[in-house]
Amino acid sequence: MDAEALLRLATTHRIEGLVELGLRDAGVVLPPAAQMALTKRADRRRKQLMALAGEETRLASAFAAAGLDCLFLKGATLALRAYGNLACKSSKDIDLLINPGDIDATAQLLRSHGYRLAQFNGTLDDRAAKRWMAATKETSWVHDARQIELELHITLADGPNLMPDIGLRAPRQPIEFVPGKPVETLADAELFTYLCVHGTSHGWERLKWLADLAALIEAVPIPIEQLHHRAIAMGAGHCSGVALYLAATLLGTNVPPAVINAVCREPSGRRLIRMALVLIRAGADRREDKRRPINTTGALLFAKYWFLPGNRYRTAMLWHDLTYPHSRGHLALPKWALPAYTLAWVPARILSRPWRWP
Repeated sequence: MDAEALLRLATTHRIEGLVELGLRDAGVVLPPAAQMALTKRADRRRKQLMALAGEETRLASAFAAAGLDCLFLKGATLALRAYGNLACKSSKDIDLLINPGDIDATAQLLRSHGYRLAQFNGTLDDRAAKRWMAATKETSWVHDARQIELELHITLADGPNLMPDIGLRAPRQPIEFVPGKPVETLADAELFTYLCVHGTSHGWERLKWLADLAALIEAVPIPIEQLHHRAIAMGAGHCSGVALYLAATLLGTNVPPAVINAVCREPSGRRLIRMALVLIRAGADRREDKRRPINTTGALLFAKYWFLPGNRYRTAMLWHDLTYPHSRGHLALPKWALPAYTLAWVPARILSRPWRWP
């Protein structure tokens, strides 16, 4: 075993805790220096997740006191639901879903608790910041003193027709890091659906997303085939089948053959699977501080057009992309001018990526 390569892959995919646990259970002993490095990185991930759990508890109490509804996604809540503890999973930020009508109140609450808007280095004026928050799926906030990042969502899907009913009105479940102080997240079937769409949207380029999904499947009492059909009914399209195929082939999750065969029969499903396998491998060679090469950027840009069947969906997705603000320059334009700006901006953005191929 190449211990250095193992450490590099574990860090790239943010699965140091899972790798450490897997090696221990398998009775595999790394060289002392490599073992020390792995343990140190896994401990750092655990401390980070525990800090996020504490912050989620504080924010949940603050939102409740302010009369604002919210849901926490992935992160520490998923760790406790899927793994039953905070020792294995890694997470670098908090994902928080709010009502679009509560943008102003939420921004005021976050600022009062020490957060600042991170987009464009916090240089947006109030009018531009509000427009950006209202138009984009998520915005980034940072708490400098606690070194915590927060992704503020007003919707969970990057485009129309995907998971239309999964949001604040969806069934939810409480997670308690501190007794008597619940933090709410999506119910199991809705959480599974969201994780499938989220992972496929990012090409599953980090194995931690797939590992979390597999752990959730093991933890919930709902049969896999039922989870899959419910995800399709809730607007996950091909994402659920792709996720289950990858979980079965890469991680050994026991998925019914009928589900695997169904996704393999669909050209769109096969296309998304091939893309994910390429991105998972390509991610091993890409450093965090480097921009994605042009081929992976293009793959992620166009993958979402195959999530749901039909040209009607793809046409709606195209219009969404043309009118969706992508940069600070968009904010200075009226909405009717956004398509022309996007048509010029997107190719320039793609061509600015490095010409590297895996």
